[in-house]
Amino acid sequence: MCIDDEPIVLYFTKLLLEAARYDVLTADNGLDGVRVFDVSHVDAVILDYRMPEMDGGAVARRMRELKPQVPIIMYSGFQVSPDDLDGLVDVYVVKGQDPRVLLMMVEQLLTRKSEARRAVVNL
Repeated sequence: MCIDDEPIVLYFTKLLLEAARYDVLTADNGLDGVRVFDVSHVDAVILDYRMPEMDGGAVARRMRELKPQVPIIMYSGFQVSPDDLDGLVDVYVVKGQDPRVLLMMVEQLLTRKSEARRAVVNL
């Protein structure tokens, strides 16, 4: 799932992920993002920080309450992670980097989640 209030960023992030064979849900604001997240199967979230009405920190906090096992990547233009994200996101990626960095982070988080699930099943 991708949540970003910038239409062009949301569009290209969705295209990037779909080219890598991911199914992608989108929302163009934090409130709608939380609503979609709550009622949908979501394996991972890519979330912008600065959005009107509900910033990425508030969105991540609500998502952790709803489904704490879902990995969250904060994908932001800020060069440094805001302090209010401590413990809320799994990875912080700065926008403008090579798109392969974002894809690599998604793949690593989904692999880690899958391995943890297998470990629990094998206990």
